[in-house]
Amino acid sequence: MFLQSILDTAVLFRFTALGIIFYFLHSYMFNQYTKPHWDMLVDLRYHIAELEESQTTEIKTLRS
Repeated sequence: MFLQSILDTAVLFRFTALGIIFYFLHSYMFNQYTKPHWDMLVDLRYHIAELEESQTTEIKTLRS
């Protein structure tokens, strides 16, 4: 009886429809949230690379 009600066409249709709606909402919200944070992460990597480069040039000038 319970299995029969789960496999009902209307239940499967609702589950599929809600799943699709949730998927698109989640992907939209996830992209809205991650874009600014991804840009900040790229900037952070760039600044770390600059600091490492300046540090190695300072060490080279001190050794000279």
